[in-house]
Amino acid sequence: MRIDVLAQLDHPVAEPFAGGRERHTYVLVQELRRLGHRVRLFAAAGSDPALEPVCLGPATGSPERGSRRTREAAAELQFRMQRRALHIIADDPGDIIHNNTAHELPLMLAHRLPVPMLTTLHAPPAEPLHTAVLERQQRDLPFSTLSPSLMVSWRPALDHVPVIASGLPLDRFRACLRQPDAAPHAIWRGRIAPGQGLMMALQACLIAGIPLMVAGPIEDMDFWRNRVRPRLNNGSRHLGILPPGSLPVALAAAGVAICTDPAADPHGYSAIEALACGTPVAGFAQGTLPMLLDASSGRLAAPGGVAALSRCIQAALGLRRDDCRMRAEQFCTATQMARGYLDAYGQAIAHHRLPPRDGTTLRTPA
Repeated sequence: MRIDVLAQLDHPVAEPFAGGRERHTYVLVQELRRLGHRVRLFAAAGSDPALEPVCLGPATGSPERGSRRTREAAAELQFRMQRRALHIIADDPGDIIHNNTAHELPLMLAHRLPVPMLTTLHAPPAEPLHTAVLERQQRDLPFSTLSPSLMVSWRPALDHVPVIASGLPLDRFRACLRQPDAAPHAIWRGRIAPGQGLMMALQACLIAGIPLMVAGPIEDMDFWRNRVRPRLNNGSRHLGILPPGSLPVALAAAGVAICTDPAADPHGYSAIEALACGTPVAGFAQGTLPMLLDASSGRLAAPGGVAALSRCIQAALGLRRDDCRMRAEQFCTATQMARGYLDAYGQAIAHHRLPPRDGTTLRTPA
């Protein structure tokens, strides 16, 4: 199958990834190719050359940052780059387009393209994508999303959206299948800033009586100095930003990984990586976690319940590490994700209707 993938243009598709969407695109393209399919990736300049991307122009950066003039210029640039990608596809179509962006233009022009387009929804509804989805739904365009909670968030705009769980190549995460020799500790990963759930993780670990290793960048220095650092005692400490080679070691050394902010990780990558290292997960029953975890690999508390989270941490410490790794292998691999999308591509192709022959088919201007 020949597949055209549209990437988000805020950031390059390259390590270190700016976010989960970029990582999702990277893994998907590599795995589809490994399975024997031809993939053409449309992405921002600076994307990994190994992906052989069609670079449409410079990465525009996060749209919410910068002055109004800067944001307007970035929006105009994104519009032109997305339109260029769609013109290239219209002139040389494959079998299907996978729209992995949050931009409205691919949906607005999908009905003028000669091949079907599957759009993956990575986040809850937000404008202008929400309006574009409402309009395109009337044309029976196919969508997918990452978790049941995201699927629910798109109702009633979309009555039913297939869920295709994110996955990762697990070979870089070698499992530690025995309990660490030292006294157990927990690990929490994320941005050190208000609203990420770090304070709840620290409080829960204090109640549970185990130290917490905190990994991630300090984005709010006042929050770090006044709220976090004073609570790093009894063995708890900040590990800094873990490079890729150190991450599996840190995860495998922990007795439990704590996930407290599903909004920051809608793909569930933090939980998947922990399970791949044989480390059980404790967190809140929201986002992707209820889908990723089972009774053998994690424990979940009602959202916001610190005391309940502490009990989940204690219970997770008793789970078998080989069961956690098995859960990752059975449910969280890149191959399973890619095959899920291949099934969705097949259905989209089978139900696709060609655009009318009335001059509205998209073509590159002369």
